[in-house]
Amino acid sequence: MADEITRDINEKHRVTVMFVDDEMMVLKALRRALRKEPFNKIYVNDPRKVMDIFEREEIAVIVTDMKMPHIDGLKLLKMVKEGYPDTIKIVLSGYTQLPQVLAALNHGDLYKFITKPWDMADDFLPIIHEAIEKYEKLMERKKLSFNVMQKNQMYKKLLDLSKNKETNFQLEINKIKELSEIMMQRLRDISLRDPISISRYIEYYENAYNVWLYSIPRNDLEFSIERLESDFKKIFSKKNVDIEIGGLEKEEKRQVLYGNYRLLLNAFIAIDDMIVETCKESIQKHSVVVKMLNQESTKALIFMNKLEFESKDEKKYMDEFSKFMNEVISNLGGSFEILKVESQYYYRLSTYFSIKTD
Repeated sequence: MADEITRDINEKHRVTVMFVDDEMMVLKALRRALRKEPFNKIYVNDPRKVMDIFEREEIAVIVTDMKMPHIDGLKLLKMVKEGYPDTIKIVLSGYTQLPQVLAALNHGDLYKFITKPWDMADDFLPIIHEAIEKYEKLMERKKLSFNVMQKNQMYKKLLDLSKNKETNFQLEINKIKELSEIMMQRLRDISLRDPISISRYIEYYENAYNVWLYSIPRNDLEFSIERLESDFKKIFSKKNVDIEIGGLEKEEKRQVLYGNYRLLLNAFIAIDDMIVETCKESIQKHSVVVKMLNQESTKALIFMNKLEFESKDEKKYMDEFSKFMNEVISNLGGSFEILKVESQYYYRLSTYFSIKTD
């Protein structure tokens, strides 16, 4: 054995025992005696090489001489303890080295020591096998503990998810109650000042209210403006109406956003229904202009469309619808309003979504 490090490795065996001694004759004797033992062996006669091996391989048991040049057994065991506390540590020693052995017991996390000369069958091998068994049990406990920890974390995540869903659902229920109270109060006010048109207002409010109602439970999705335009076209094709979203570059249309897509879709459809109903639009093509503004980690989507009012009543109805619709859209973190630019009216639907990052 001319090399400083010699291995007897069997791939079928996962447990490795390292023997460290500066005397080559001792290592040779150990290698002959342990040749048929069913565990992997590494023999090292330079203690300075030990920590390098630990960095590359899993060592279950280390058996080291106490008195060695460069690094003595006590210092070596301290190093192993600091870096690899699970490794079982055994010392080979003569009677003259007992003070060092006692120090190792106190500071090196020593499992046992074997005195020289030893009896291989009665002393040496039983201790090595006990150490291997101790290591395997320790690894089994750690594995079991890790599995329990993983399951506990999984259960905690499930519990937290359940609690979050319950909390979010309760928030949605509370918002429905809030919107219901707002809607009923406004309808009561309208019935006092405009009882003739109350049925029409009820229809408009019901339409806006259903936007929220049909969008719960909240389910945030990834989407792009391209997908939004495609979904709009499918929906509006049933009405024999074409719709086109303009105002964005191709790259902007493809950018992936994340948020309450279903609420946005329902809101846009409800707004369009009210516009067609109230403004008596006869055009068969809608051209919606969208702007996309950067807001740090979010994107602001601003939908603009032109309105044509034939009478003051139409404007009045849409203004009332706009107020309540804004209550609904505010849950998107956005707003809905009717604007007058010069002599032309527009509606503006603003919403905010997260930007998906890799």
